[in-house]
Amino acid sequence: PPAVAYVVAAIELVGGLAMILGVYTQWAGWLLALVMVFAIYLVKGKMGFLGGYEFDLMLLLSALGISCAGPGTLTIHKVIGGGHENG
Repeated sequence: PPAVAYVVAAIELVGGLAMILGVYTQWAGWLLALVMVFAIYLVKGKMGFLGGYEFDLMLLLSALGISCAGPGTLTIHKVIGGGHENG
């Protein structure tokens, strides 16, 4: 449905920006990983691994890795002199 496409697009846009800026990386990572699970299951799973869902699987694992490892030392909070991240 079109409404779901808007929700997925918003999650990908806001989640991607959050990952780049290093804010709320845990939440963003989990939401992006959830989107990729559904993308693999509903769209790319039938195509097989090669030429199908290999890139989506890499994005899923990258989002989970960043979510578990944290944002690192360069975050927008540290660059502009704020505290540490809450998410």
